[in-house]
Amino acid sequence: SASTSVNDPQDRQDLVEIHHCVKEILANLNVEGVEFFLDLDGETLKLTLQTKKFLEAQDLAVDLGKKIEQIAAADIHRLAVYKRKTAETNAFLIKEMALSNSDIPIDEAEESEISTLIANPNQSRNTSFKDASEFEFKPKLRTYGLLTSYLLRLVSAIFALGVGIGGVYGISRFFDNMEQKPITYLDVNQLPGMKTGMNDAEVIEYQVVFNRGTHMSGFFIYIPTHPAKSKIPCIFVAPSGTTPLYGQKLEPMRREEYIEYIKAGYAVMAYDVDGAIQDMSKANEEPLLRDPDKIVTYRLKEHKASDGGVLNTKLAIDYAIARIPQIDPNAIYTGGTGSGGTIALMAAAADNRVKGAIVFNPVTDIPKKFPRLIENISKVVTRYPEAIERFSPYQNALKINKPLFIFQDDISTMNSAEDTNSFIELVSKSNSAVTFFHTPVPPDFRYTIQPPAGNKQSIEWLNSQQKN
Repeated sequence: SASTSVNDPQDRQDLVEIHHCVKEILANLNVEGVEFFLDLDGETLKLTLQTKKFLEAQDLAVDLGKKIEQIAAADIHRLAVYKRKTAETNAFLIKEMALSNSDIPIDEAEESEISTLIANPNQSRNTSFKDASEFEFKPKLRTYGLLTSYLLRLVSAIFALGVGIGGVYGISRFFDNMEQKPITYLDVNQLPGMKTGMNDAEVIEYQVVFNRGTHMSGFFIYIPTHPAKSKIPCIFVAPSGTTPLYGQKLEPMRREEYIEYIKAGYAVMAYDVDGAIQDMSKANEEPLLRDPDKIVTYRLKEHKASDGGVLNTKLAIDYAIARIPQIDPNAIYTGGTGSGGTIALMAAAADNRVKGAIVFNPVTDIPKKFPRLIENISKVVTRYPEAIERFSPYQNALKINKPLFIFQDDISTMNSAEDTNSFIELVSKSNSAVTFFHTPVPPDFRYTIQPPAGNKQSIEWLNSQQKN
């Protein structure tokens, strides 16, 4: 649709009023140097805020929406609020919302998947990694244009009566699911700076906490106290201990899992993975995923939208390169155990900045490992099997062409040695840089970034990569 500039609103009285309304609200912020631009794109009014200053932009967008929907004419159904630093930089989406005069339905869960969220730098450590104990689902509105108008739905439903109840359900499902909206990336320059945690003679710990809308998210960064170089390699570690069907939050103070790497001169950055399900445990995992309720379904959609955690990895790498001067952007590795190893493999395949991956007992073939759960989840999450194949290592083995260190033991319940061997055989067809260690019974086994038996070999492998 044609765009119309409304900074000079001309003859439309509602646009004149909106222009003055926005100007007044921004003037009351007492923030210098804030400019705004309005643009009418079909049924959507786009408002772009331009400033180098920090704004509590999420709350501001909601306030603007409440004001504008009282003024806007009936042909304006949506408001999209963007923010950018200068006219030369890309604008990123802060909030997209339906106005009360619209009559086009939007699914709330997918709306949240596309909302870019602004950091809350005042969040305390005590609440930083809590999931929302309750999440209120309110009906919102979605725009599909003419295709989802009530008239077309009615015509489709009448036509479907001729082919029975199954036809009605099929057409309804088609309209509800025709659009898959990817997660919108956060601007790392808007995230808070690092806060120092516990320091000692060997490691300095930092923490970053930011708002993800329905929950808080964050990173833990561990850097050697006395690094040998000004720029040091970094391992990006996804959390472990779950299936790769949903996300997980970090557990604070787990640096003992990484201490051998830190002693060897490596930084470690651990990060949350979207889609964490509160109070999930091995005991209740099967019933929760067999028949997901609304909140569990929402978390599963979050995890799917993050490409199984790959986008969380990319965000952590973005932050490290942009905001942590000690980390060498040319020496970035991914790592993890079990489902964390799955993410490490796929992130290495998806991000050219990653030089290699260190994985322990990774889940390599997700469809094979969890067929019943995937079938059940597919009833509530659209195109779920296709998404699983998109972030399952075995189905993408020929694309994983980075140097790999893979450790496997015979105790792991997350992945069998047989499945790991099958994956290595397949990935080796296009990747000659695969180092594999297998131990039948590792001493003192536990699920961490690395089983103790793999410490020495993985660090030696990392050291060899620095020489190449």
